[in-house]
Amino acid sequence: MKSYFSKKIFYIATILTLVFSIVFVSLNSSDGPNPKGLLIGQMLKTDITNSFAVLGVSSQNAKEKLSSAGLVLGEAKSIEEIAKSNKKSPFEIVSILSK
Repeated sequence: MKSYFSKKIFYIATILTLVFSIVFVSLNSSDGPNPKGLLIGQMLKTDITNSFAVLGVSSQNAKEKLSSAGLVLGEAKSIEEIAKSNKKSPFEIVSILSK
């Protein structure tokens, strides 16, 4: 093993690996907004019929699922509004609708 580490090619390979690793890490560490978080946030705030379509649930089926869970749909126009009026997390509402 000792003779392997003393070869010039080992040092070149190590340096190249470090340089490429640093470049890839620095390129992937952007400070911009998280696209996944943006999409989820917009889905929770958009019109309820669009949210139901994204979740693959019909409006009637969604109303049945929410009422069976003891939640009131009321005049809410988004999943976020349903969650606020029922004092639940929007993710709990999505979970109920996804079942």
